[in-house]
Amino acid sequence: MTITTSSSKPYATTRDKTELIASILKAANGRSVNAAQIMYSAFLSHAQIKQYLSILIYAGLIKYQEGNRRTYRISGKGMRFLYLYNEISKLLNNSSSDVHFCK
Repeated sequence: MTITTSSSKPYATTRDKTELIASILKAANGRSVNAAQIMYSAFLSHAQIKQYLSILIYAGLIKYQEGNRRTYRISGKGMRFLYLYNEISKLLNNSSSDVHFCK
């Protein structure tokens, strides 16, 4: 979705919840990361990252690892989510030129 803003950029895009979740999981894919690393990688605010991390932990998509450094790591279920998300994105991008709308 594209919206007009009054900032220096003429257009800004908004992301839905699924896109936000995917960007968090991508940040934690294959390595242990702390909340700040996820926040900067996924371009989220501190409030957003706190909210989404608790949701993702509860859903079993990401694991919290206690220790010297409090880190997060993607789970097997999270990896499956990312795989399916990427496959659906590919399908939508490939077929978007074939879509014709009727009145």
